Amino acid sequence: MDGRTDGDFHIRGHNLGGSSARLEMGCIALVLMLVAEFGFVLWIRGFSIRDYLATRDRLSGTVYFLMLAMFAVMPFLVPRR
Repeated sequence: MDGRTDGDFHIRGHNLGGSSARLEMGCIALVLMLVAEFGFVLWIRGFSIRDYLATRDRLSGTVYFLMLAMFAVMPFLVPRR
């Protein structure tokens, strides 16, 4: 075993473009994730977006939104080889 994963193989096999393309990819992934969360999860729980945001406590809500931002910029932060 050489320590590579299937993900390494797939990513190296494609040209992901420059920094702006990778940042755009992260933003599209963020939008898709938020659509899934606000559309599907809130529908199941029966909350509106306003109710959902109001039920989050201050600390966990802040950490959650920081992690969403990190999720969006992660493709930009991962170094190209």
